[in-house]
Amino acid sequence: MADNESKFWTFLKGVGGVAGAVIAGVLVYYFTQSKPAPAPAPTPQIGLNGFVANVVSQRAIPDALVTIYLGERLATQKTDSEGRYSFVMDAASNDSVTVDVLAGGYQHYVDTLSLRPGDNFAELEVPPEAAAGPVVPDNAHIHIKLPAAPVAPKAALVLHPPMDYKVRAESARIPSK
Repeated sequence: MADNESKFWTFLKGVGGVAGAVIAGVLVYYFTQSKPAPAPAPTPQIGLNGFVANVVSQRAIPDALVTIYLGERLATQKTDSEGRYSFVMDAASNDSVTVDVLAGGYQHYVDTLSLRPGDNFAELEVPPEAAAGPVVPDNAHIHIKLPAAPVAPKAALVLHPPMDYKVRAESARIPSK
């Protein structure tokens, strides 16, 4: 009987080993498939905001077109009624951005700004277009010297009618129908 018992225990060990392997495989599959994939790490964000102003008067410039170039990417927006702009972008490998501003009556403005992670503020001061004459401040007193007596301009060419000009007394008649 000892021989039968040893065969039985050998059989039970084999069945137990197969059952254990199957259970272990099912558990490994269950735990690897039921876990959600890890969320990707959030991309760091960089914010750039501020306002566009006249460099002379320090007044805000509404509706100025602000374009930023960050590496190969660009973004464009107009300033609001108070000259404000705001951009939020993914951080890139470089830490600088090129800013381009176009506004009617102002010079084209281009600058490169250094950025740091998080929010960045930049006041962009744009010079007005160059005037045709000298720029005179509003509070300046201007003295203009006028000539003492008006001077008549000198004629370059004077035309005289011919001396023997005769006026014709007869009138031309138009025939009636």
